[in-house]
Amino acid sequence: MRHIVHSTALAAALGLGLGLASCGGGETETTTTGGGQTGTGGGEVRVVGTVPALGATPASAVMRCGAGDSYFYVATKFKCPGGGNPLGGDVEAGSRARRGNVGPGPDGHILDVYDVPCPSGPVAVYVDMYHCRPGQPMP
Repeated sequence: MRHIVHSTALAAALGLGLGLASCGGGETETTTTGGGQTGTGGGEVRVVGTVPALGATPASAVMRCGAGDSYFYVATKFKCPGGGNPLGGDVEAGSRARRGNVGPGPDGHILDVYDVPCPSGPVAVYVDMYHCRPGQPMP
């Protein structure tokens, strides 16, 4: 079974497993085999073109739990287009990279935008800090 998907939600979900956290934008094609479960078991997942990088747009905002977790992501997990993170794990630097909020995202939560000083120039990273697991208190 073959599906052409134009969904940034799927792109963001696939992005973690496929290492797409520093790619551009475009179309995703997924191919499933057996059982109809994309990317599991005997299924095959193939990317055609590029998809929005995780956090590159409000629609692909990084989901975190609280401000501290957002700062941690920006300072440690985010990768610049050429690789690496200029904040070097400094959570305070992650905090200082916050430009402000940009209003509600696709699910209605207020999004923050961070400017990460990558070697190729500042990169905007959109973060939704209101995605705690059920029962997990927001720090």
